[in-house]
Amino acid sequence: CPVTKIRRLPTNGSTMRAGKLRHLVAIQSRDAGQDAAGGQLDTWSALATAYAGPRALSGRELESAQSVNNEISHVWEMRYLSTVTAGMRIVFRSVNYNILWIDNKGFRDREMMVYTSAGLSTG
Repeated sequence: CPVTKIRRLPTNGSTMRAGKLRHLVAIQSRDAGQDAAGGQLDTWSALATAYAGPRALSGRELESAQSVNNEISHVWEMRYLSTVTAGMRIVFRSVNYNILWIDNKGFRDREMMVYTSAGLSTG
């Protein structure tokens, strides 16, 4: 029986370690509507669930991220989802994290870093 060699794909020194993505999060999108009086009413609907690796930023990393947006407090590493955009939110342990910026690492559509600001508890 011939042995097939498994070839490793080049990773340019960057590989996503699936073990880091151990927290299940909900990604929600905003739906604008109107209430009975005609005022604007924002509701949130579930877009997806995904495993992510959350990290609170500190030190130089926080300073660097806040040079892009001064509200950034957390970064989430997750597999790439083309439907996720800024303006959506991540819900994790009953806390909302507003998505401010998304970095599609290396433009490879494999993994992304989602930069968020901590929001309010959902109760």
